[in-house]
Order: sequence, then C-alpha cells, then structure tokens
Amino acid sequence: MIYDQTVFAIRGWVKYVQASLESVLNSIENVYQVSVPSKINLLFDGNLPIGSGLSSSATMTIGSVLSFRRLLSRKSKVIKTHLVIKLAIESERLCRISVGGMDQTASVFGEINKLLYITFVIANSLIKSTKLDAAKHQYNLRVIETRIGSKLIIKHFLPKTSSQNHVNLKGIMDQIGRETDVMKHEVLGDENGLEIGHVLEMLEIGMDQFVTEVEDGIEAIPLKGRYMVFNRIRHVLTEAKRVEEFKNLILNQTSETEDILEKLGNLMNLSHQSCSKDYDCSCPELDELIEIGLKYKSLGSRLTGAGWGGSTIHLIKDEDLDEFLNGLKQDYYLKRFPNILQDELSSALFKSKPSSGSCILDSSFFLM
Repeated sequence: MIYDQTVFAIRGWVKYVQASLESVLNSIENVYQVSVPSKINLLFDGNLPIGSGLSSSATMTIGSVLSFRRLLSRKSKVIKTHLVIKLAIESERLCRISVGGMDQTASVFGEINKLLYITFVIANSLIKSTKLDAAKHQYNLRVIETRIGSKLIIKHFLPKTSSQNHVNLKGIMDQIGRETDVMKHEVLGDENGLEIGHVLEMLEIGMDQFVTEVEDGIEAIPLKGRYMVFNRIRHVLTEAKRVEEFKNLILNQTSETEDILEKLGNLMNLSHQSCSKDYDCSCPELDELIEIGLKYKSLGSRLTGAGWGGSTIHLIKDEDLDEFLNGLKQDYYLKRFPNILQDELSSALFKSKPSSGSCILDSSFFLM
C-alpha cells in the first residue's frame, strides 16, 4: 500500500477521493515508473444530498477512480468496468467502511429508461446517514454479525476440511444447498442475540482468533454487548430470495403488467420490513415515510442506501404520481419541517427514472 496512513488522517468526503487515488496507484503495474503529477486539479459537482442514502459515496469513488485511472494509466484507453467497481469498493474499505458492491455496480452498469411505465419516487427523510462516523456501531457491526453467522453455519453444516477464512454467505449456501433451512437449527442463537463469550464458545475459538479471523481489521462495537446473529442471517437469506424473485418477475413476464407491479411492490414492502426489524437499519423517520407512502398508493416502498437515515424509494404508477407527491409533502415534510423552503423540498422529494451509468466524456467530442 502506498498512501495507506494518509487516508485515515483526512476527514470528510475528501477521504473518498484520497482513498480512490491510493486504490488506483496500487492497481497499476510498475507504479513506481508512473509519472504522478505533483498537483492535480479536480472539480466535483452533483445534486445528490450528502448522507441521503443515494449512493453519494459510491458515485464519489467511481468518479474518482475513473478520473485517476485515466490520468495515470494513459497507455490503457479502455478501462474495464469490473476493475472500476473493484477499485471503488477497495476505496471505501480503505476508509474503514466494510461495503459490499451493490451501489458501485449500479453506478457503473445503469442503463437509461430500462424500466418504463413506472416511476420511482425518492423521498429523503432529511435525517443524515453518516457511514464514516457511525460505522462501528451500525454498518460495520452488521458485517461482523453476518460473518459470525456464516462461520457458525460452516461449522455446523460443512466438513471440517472447509476453509473458514474470508467466507461469504452466498458461497456457503451454494455449498450446503439453498434448500437447507439453516434457521430451523439452533446454530445461530435466537432473537435475543449472543454475548461475546457465547460466540467464542460456539465457534470454539479464543478472543485473539476472533480479532484476527472474524473482525479482521474491521472496527465494530455491539450495542448492549450482544451480536444479533440470528436476526441478521434471517434478513440476508430472505433478502437474497426476494432479489431473485424480483429479477425473475421482470425477466419472465407471464402475467399482466398490473399483476407484476403489485408483486414487485410487495417484495419491496417485505424488504423494508426485514431491514427495519431483522437488520435494524431503519429509523422512525424512514418507517414513517414508508407508512405514508403506502397510504398514498405506493405499490412498494423501502429504505435505500445504508439506512439509519437517508432516503426511501417508492414504486408509483404514473397516474398516481401527483397525489403521492402531494401526500408526502403534506403529511411528512410540512409537518416535520414546517419552515422547509421549496428548493429544499424539491431536492428531498422527486421522481426518478433509470439513468446511464458512469462514463468518461471526451471533451474533443463537444468541439466537433
């Protein structure tokens, strides 16, 4: 690693840019032969509210990675999308946030107007979700709780010859069979959670091994001293099933559009319930927005982004859009924020259509 210590010394969103530079430099072969400019001028602009759960950190790292990779690796005119995603994920992890890759993938592979005839409405709760500040009690803790559950499942269901390092739940379920209902077995504790002593006993490891193999450099502190393993694994498994069902409904349309939209909406509703109850990443304001959205004909509503504040997303028929927007305006924004300005409201509540993913614009094209 080249600049690994400087990343931690920087505060605020600029940390994402610094981490992206480090990831790009580490990805270039013979990097010490690369001529790195002593000064790089960067201009950032955008309309995503910070901490709104709309992938502002992912777009920041994707954009930075694209820029630095193009600048520092000029021999390669083509930048592979999978490499961009990989480096963007590494960048956020350098900021000590144990992210997955969903936001980064969507930011790269998005296609304009891919889903027609329906509108997604974004409603920002105006409660900031700050991953950088609260990761150890929230975002990173969920990673550790899921990792504990994964290791317990391995220990119970897979042969002792199986590796327990660097596991992911998808790989485990592929090995033991998706039809296996791990939740029926008493291997994950219960809904009351597990204290650290119980976790160590169940995994048959010591604290030093827990730090190196489970935490593995991730800072996480369980609230009330309990890891809610059972709840987190239940969410992850049921959410994965909902994603598969959502995809199949879109790809294999065998019924009327009306029926499909209702089924898609129901999956979104179930997803939010699971996020709120089992993964515990919602908040009262998000839950209130969901309740109001369903009242005003949302087919499906859920939080979006990391949670603990930020935004909700609602599936709306075009014909119901005006009533829906006015309902949220009156029942949530004007009640909770009576002095909100119109510009603030417009940036918090708006409709959205699928858009194209990240790209590099060649300025010479505009000079033709």
